[in-house]
Amino acid sequence: MTALQQYQLWIGLGFAAALVIFLFVAFFTKERLSDDQRQILRFLCALCAGFSGALITGDALFKLDTGWGETSKLAVSGTAGAALLFTVWFTFKTAVPPPDAYNFSLPSGWTFEAAVKAMAQQDGAVAEFVGFTDEEKNTLLKAQTIKTSTLIKAIQSLRLISDGTAIREYLVERDDHILRMTIKQ
Repeated sequence: MTALQQYQLWIGLGFAAALVIFLFVAFFTKERLSDDQRQILRFLCALCAGFSGALITGDALFKLDTGWGETSKLAVSGTAGAALLFTVWFTFKTAVPPPDAYNFSLPSGWTFEAAVKAMAQQDGAVAEFVGFTDEEKNTLLKAQTIKTSTLIKAIQSLRLISDGTAIREYLVERDDHILRMTIKQ
């Protein structure tokens, strides 16, 4: 027996352990991974799996035949580490989370105050109006669907779709479960 054969299992288990530790660090230290980081993670996972498979087993088999375009065919095959490398490479899913978005449809006849309260309630918050006149709060809004990235931006855009009385500029702040709208001075 050669020295490599004696320690082959332990080296392979070491690569497997390194892969698991690497995945824990990658997934639990960053809130979101970029597309480039996901591709690097995919490559490193496949590489570690390949080394582990080559050193632990030596006899795994992998075969993939798939169409590539209308007339071409892609065939990949391997044994041992190559089998695990290609298995991880081709099955690693790089799901991209959807972007942050907020949509709200305003029906006709809604007032500024009613729209803000409905949006706040939908988000589990309550609305507080600081410095607004009754006329501003009772201003009718045009029927429209608002599409923004956040609730705060949606509420800030309401003043631009008033159907009559102009609403002064205001700041929107979230404090725990309170959405506070304050007129700019």
